[in-house]
Amino acid sequence: MEMVLLFVCASTLALCFVVWYRKMEKEKLRAYTDFCVAHNHFEGWQRARPFLYAGQSRYARSLVFEMIDAYRRILAYDKGETDEGFIEVLLKLLDETPPPLPPSTETPACSRGLHFLRAPVYSSCT
Repeated sequence: MEMVLLFVCASTLALCFVVWYRKMEKEKLRAYTDFCVAHNHFEGWQRARPFLYAGQSRYARSLVFEMIDAYRRILAYDKGETDEGFIEVLLKLLDETPPPLPPSTETPACSRGLHFLRAPVYSSCT
């Protein structure tokens, strides 16, 4: 009787492990899929806007945060198989800013390109 009970407990435990393992595999696959989708959208954004930085766009920042979230989930499911330094690379994308432009000394800032807005000068007729 004890052997039967032990066998039932062991088989139930094995079945629970199999169910849990399949669930973890599905979650890992979902994390990989989420990362790939966010990465593909981010690459499309970069191709469409090559002169913008990720920190300048709310949409690009949200994609980077989605990639970070998905990558952290991947790290949770794949112990030791992935590089945690990749999250730092993604965070550096958010910190990039365009280089500052030096002020131009050629023309004053208020009249640069707005000459047509000046009031016309009328000559007096006598």
